[in-house]
Amino acid sequence: MREKAFVCTGIFLILAVLLGSWACFRVEALAYGPAEPNAAGEPALPNFIYNPDCIAASPNLGEKHFSSGLAAPEDASGAVEASALVLRGRVQEVYYTFSGGQAWTQANVLVQDCYKGTLEAGTLVPVYFQGGYASAEDFGALYGKDSGGGEGFYRVVTDGVPLPREGEDAVLLLNPASEKAGLPAGAYVLSCGRYSVLSEAGEGQVRSVSGSSYSYEQLRELVCQA
Repeated sequence: MREKAFVCTGIFLILAVLLGSWACFRVEALAYGPAEPNAAGEPALPNFIYNPDCIAASPNLGEKHFSSGLAAPEDASGAVEASALVLRGRVQEVYYTFSGGQAWTQANVLVQDCYKGTLEAGTLVPVYFQGGYASAEDFGALYGKDSGGGEGFYRVVTDGVPLPREGEDAVLLLNPASEKAGLPAGAYVLSCGRYSVLSEAGEGQVRSVSGSSYSYEQLRELVCQA
């Protein structure tokens, strides 16, 4: 009886370690939500998100660089014209996930001003940036054993777009996410890759990745011209 008790205890401990290790890589989140924010006013999350503590504590396996394949606009006017939504907002929360063979970073952005579209100030919008983090398991399952395996996370960079950070202000050019992306309903994605993010430059100005600066009034004029 004592030997059986020891065996049962050993099996239980092994299962606990395995489950704890799995939970370290994934945190179950809300199921895919409705098109509108839920009753609490929060955007829906993906079906799973990586645990940020595990990303920080796990081995860094290096960077993987990809292209989104999005055509670069000729100028700011072309970028605005290609976008369904142009807004200025502040990043409130950041989550990392892997969906449809792609690493994504979800930034819940609090709208401060909407230059194109009908969103009101104070709306919380889920914006997905291509890139983020991918566990070795998820990356290896997609690209083969030689590309992954073991433990740890790859940092995935797409089009050289910097990942959003909590508390960051920016002007974003967006389009609704396509169904094939496998993202929650109501999600938005960058319309023109890295040309879709205009960072705050101070004194009422924003700056594009090419170094061009625009005032908020100039942005409104571009929207009117588009």
